[in-house]
Amino acid sequence: MARAIAPKLLTPEASALILLSRDRIAPGAEEAARKKCAAVEDWAWVTQIAARKLSLPFVYHNLTALYPGGGGPSATIETMRPAALAMQMATLRVNAAQVAFHNTCLAPLGIRHAYLKGPALAARFHRNPGQRFARDIDVLLREGDLAGVVAAALGAGYQVHETSDARHRLDRARDRRALLRYSPVVMLLSPEGVPIELHREIDKNLGVFDNEALLAGCTPVTLGSGEMRTLAPEVMFTFACYHNTRHLWSHLHWLADLSAMLNHPALNTAEAQRFADGIGLGPTVAAAIELDAIAARGGVAEGEGYGARLMELCLSALEGDVAEERRLRDALSGNTVPFRWLMSGEAGRLAGRRHLARRFAPSFEQYWSLPLPEALQWLYYPMKPFYGALKRWRRHG
Repeated sequence: MARAIAPKLLTPEASALILLSRDRIAPGAEEAARKKCAAVEDWAWVTQIAARKLSLPFVYHNLTALYPGGGGPSATIETMRPAALAMQMATLRVNAAQVAFHNTCLAPLGIRHAYLKGPALAARFHRNPGQRFARDIDVLLREGDLAGVVAAALGAGYQVHETSDARHRLDRARDRRALLRYSPVVMLLSPEGVPIELHREIDKNLGVFDNEALLAGCTPVTLGSGEMRTLAPEVMFTFACYHNTRHLWSHLHWLADLSAMLNHPALNTAEAQRFADGIGLGPTVAAAIELDAIAARGGVAEGEGYGARLMELCLSALEGDVAEERRLRDALSGNTVPFRWLMSGEAGRLAGRRHLARRFAPSFEQYWSLPLPEALQWLYYPMKPFYGALKRWRRHG
């Protein structure tokens, strides 16, 4: 299924931004990259979108590498520098918060864990991990270990928050118990203000990942002065491809992750494809590999199929926010991944059953809107379809 990218999406500015958002310009491709940069007229737009879509450190460092002796958009490079370095400093603070959390709340308990995305991915795959912006921390835990980690965190000065955009602080024990009971994610806020998400499963939508097997197969990664565990390379790659596709590749530093992983010796792409095929996400991984080849050309598709569709989605989301991403995803086909062709038949059936089950499972949001005593919380089950219908009406009505 070959397709061309719509010209109105692939402007010279957008093409340069896509190319510069990779973790590096491939050796031998520098002159082609300079030609793309020479076609840019609105560098202010490039800078603004790169900052909003979290790839500004990569864009800045790639430009300085392309023009080491000056020339090119030198004024733009100087304008980018303070913001790019500020983003890198913010990332270092998140990295330090992850080390502190690990040493305080996980290591003393000796529990299985896997850090996901963000600092762990950067430390494992990126040549310059500090350029990969991170604003929060994600860690996968066994469900039975969540309460112990939360208790340790509370004792160390962390706060517990619910996970909606409002992020209400939960000071009452009954609210925290409800969060542990009904939410797939528990959010902590570190003493430094860094959000930390504790996940009881790697993905709530599909149900194709075996969390126990993932935790058992984790590998060590060093972050700062500490060693912790993260997903095996083929699992990390598959999860990143799925997660980023579900979110329409709307953050440009995900393109840098994709490039860094595919060019790192720790990742065996054939093994990653086999793992993805085994859980029904083979088409997603294949499309993401196509997407990387397209991004290396600045978004220009040359016969690729589904990878070109992913690039089109990425470009469509450039100027939007989270609400625009949700609108685009809702317009496509749903709450799992944007296209059923990104999953095998069995994975699609699992996703459908998961989606149906969630319609009848109580949520913490439901509890928060009507905090019943624990003895009466069984009422949330028969009430959930009506609550869900009201929520959808409020969103679309």
